[in-house]
Amino acid sequence: MLTLSEINPAAEQYLLNIDPRLWAKAHFPESRYGHDIANIVESVNNSLKLDRELSIVELLNAIWHRVMKQRFECYQAACNAGPGVLYTKFSMKELRESRICARQNIAQMANAIHGPVTQHNGNVKIVNLATGTCTWGRYPENGIPCAHALTCIMNLHQVSKPILHYYYPTY
Repeated sequence: MLTLSEINPAAEQYLLNIDPRLWAKAHFPESRYGHDIANIVESVNNSLKLDRELSIVELLNAIWHRVMKQRFECYQAACNAGPGVLYTKFSMKELRESRICARQNIAQMANAIHGPVTQHNGNVKIVNLATGTCTWGRYPENGIPCAHALTCIMNLHQVSKPILHYYYPTY
């Protein structure tokens, strides 16, 4: 098998001059949380398989209609969940996944609403339960407590369901 230096010495030198954290998964300093760019691209390409032949305007229109259909189906499922069902399947799935990760973290609460959370790999995230924020970014993104926020909630012996953002029961 040929090496990169045998195929293209200039490409090898180019990569050697770049910090490997910028291009090699093995050197990436943060947790990847199961997301590989290639998998996401493959997924998008697969969903657009039939639409790739369209003009750009028709492609954007097809994507918009697909997203609106999916959002309506989620909204309809939430509205038809039935009496006594407070949260969507999506919000409960996210919460379950966060609980699993939260058990591996350590919270050192500064007070009843704010504190740093140390992950099993040593990374530290700052959580503020009053504002619903975490330096990881997913808590404010979707309103569902991330693993770091749940670590704080469990540390304070609170229940997590009331912390779910108010609009998840209906959307």
